[in-house]
Amino acid sequence: MPSISTIREAGKAFGALAVESMRMAKGYLHWASELITKFNPLESGIRRFVRFDQDFIGKTVWCAVQQAGSRRELLMFGIDC
Repeated sequence: MPSISTIREAGKAFGALAVESMRMAKGYLHWASELITKFNPLESGIRRFVRFDQDFIGKTVWCAVQQAGSRRELLMFGIDC
């Protein structure tokens, strides 16, 4: 993938949609897009940030959800054209 400076030098359009596509290509999650309350941390792929060594509201429910598994999972993938 070319760098931002290469894109600018080549005279390509650089705007919000370009930034959004680069974010998605890197697999960066965005608050209010992928990180919303509709999806739990398991479905969003951010389980590694949940600290089970500490108590938190909903820990019992979260443990049950984790054991049961999930029907959904956020995946980032690329397609060669």
